[in-house]
Amino acid sequence: MEPFHLVNAQTSKMPYKISIDKPKVKPGETVEIGIDGPYKGLIVEVRKGNKASGNFVLNKTENYFQTINCHGIKKSGLTHKNSAVKSNKTFLWRAPTVPGTYVVVVTIAKDGLIFWTKKPTETITVV
Repeated sequence: MEPFHLVNAQTSKMPYKISIDKPKVKPGETVEIGIDGPYKGLIVEVRKGNKASGNFVLNKTENYFQTINCHGIKKSGLTHKNSAVKSNKTFLWRAPTVPGTYVVVVTIAKDGLIFWTKKPTETITVV
């Protein structure tokens, strides 16, 4: 979740709003995660402790984002495909089978010089 940029990450509060459509789900159910903008780059994981868990579900026709494998778990991360400006996007995350508390963690880049890394945001409980 550390981008390869030539400057250090911002230490200020990030100016982006991360939202979820429901804070509590059963294993296998999906949560819609929303991220406002504008921004150019993004990495999202939903973590239990320090490990990504669950997986993201994207349409095959998605032009701006792709799933990535994190911590050995297929499609447990989401990142951008290009540096086009993006705004107000939503994504589906499928909850894992293990109950517990999960945190949406984001790295988001306004551009190549201004970005925030590994910011914990919303909490999702799998029951």
